[in-house]
Order: sequence, then C-alpha cells, then structure tokens
Amino acid sequence: MRFLLIIFKIGTLYSPLKLFLPVALAHGLLAIGYYAYTYLSFGRLSLATIFLLSAAVTVFLIGLVSEQITQLMYKDSR
Repeated sequence: MRFLLIIFKIGTLYSPLKLFLPVALAHGLLAIGYYAYTYLSFGRLSLATIFLLSAAVTVFLIGLVSEQITQLMYKDSR
C-alpha cells in the first residue's frame, strides 16, 4: 500500500493528467453505458447519467488545471 502511495505522489507531482484522464474516461464511459441501459430499458435519461457526465468533465478539468500548475512549477528559469 505504501508503494502505491509513493507512485501516486510521484505521478501527481510530475504528470497529474496521466492520473486524472483515465478516471475521467471511466466516468464518461460508465455514463454512456448507463445512459444506453436506461434509454433502452425505460426510454429516459436518468439523473445518475447526468451526474456521471458532469463528474467526468469536472475530473478532466481539474486534471488540466493541475497539469498547467505542474508545468509552471517545473518551468526552467532562464
């Protein structure tokens, strides 16, 4: 467990988007799958689908912001 925490910490320090993007993609794919299920079964869009899609977008945007902050932190000073 400690090893995984160290890997996670190094990953978030140097390239956080590589960690945030798969989570955002998982949320997005789960939302699309759940939407297909609820649409085919009940003919409607559920609130869970909307929540999962908004979570996917939020996680992705947080990853973009953290990637930009990381790039600014490790920028070479000339």
